[in-house]
Amino acid sequence: MAKVERKIFQPTILTAMLIEGACDKDKGGANISDFTNRAIIEYYTPYTSPLRKETEFIFHRLINEEDILEDELKATLARCVDILKDYPISDVKPLEQIFIHFTYKRGRRLRYDYIQIVDEQQDRILHRFNDVLKTVDEDFTYGSREFGERSRYAFKHWSELCRYSEIYTALATIIECEDIYYPLSIFRTIDLIKWLDNAVRDSSLETVKTPFETNISLSDRYYGISYEVSVYHTDNGYEYLSGDISFDHMPNKIREYYQKYMNIGTIHGEVTEKDLNDIIAIEKEGRLLFRRLNKNHKSQMEVK
Repeated sequence: MAKVERKIFQPTILTAMLIEGACDKDKGGANISDFTNRAIIEYYTPYTSPLRKETEFIFHRLINEEDILEDELKATLARCVDILKDYPISDVKPLEQIFIHFTYKRGRRLRYDYIQIVDEQQDRILHRFNDVLKTVDEDFTYGSREFGERSRYAFKHWSELCRYSEIYTALATIIECEDIYYPLSIFRTIDLIKWLDNAVRDSSLETVKTPFETNISLSDRYYGISYEVSVYHTDNGYEYLSGDISFDHMPNKIREYYQKYMNIGTIHGEVTEKDLNDIIAIEKEGRLLFRRLNKNHKSQMEVK
């Protein structure tokens, strides 16, 4: 507070006239402190009703001198991005600013812990998001399980995607699942919500509730799922989730699973529906095995 009190407000000719008029005691004007405090609060209060409720809840907690954790601020931003499914924005800048906090900056960070983070609904949303991203950007690695990195592809093609409500839900899901890489303060969160609100007010887009039309070939789908298995359900994934660096305690079921995956072999010619169903079954089996592996590892670590 002392830092704020040291700041000196220098009104312009216009603002001086407005303040003198609004705070003229002889004419029943407002107390200048009350007027200034209210003006600042109103400036940061969004006009869009759902966004306004999120900011007002933060204000309420601050007034009551409650602690607000960084994870709570993350959850707030996730809800605000999801709100945009009914208020689509053409200006991607506020979303890019939000995702600065949720995108790893030091190269790619493979998420071997994906299956311990997502629930079934989040997984469905993010796999659907992959379909969309692969449709609009051939360079997107289909089968990726990384969180924040996917936003870059969405923002690159924002003019194509910004009207679709499912895109905002997918971006909100990424925030829910991702770590915070760049510190997120209370003021920064309030300011980001205000930025979103400005973008909503400046936007004339109509919401498209129908799903974005995707075009994923059998081949892309097959090799995308194969990529998931080869990257996340093999040695590196096992080591990360189990802590078994030397592989001395690898369960037989995991070894059998690896062998089953290796026996699939290379496809020569066109990918068939049977090929796709076979790799889907392999990925599903690996997902269940690795999820159990993580739970077992967590319980072992708790005992230690």
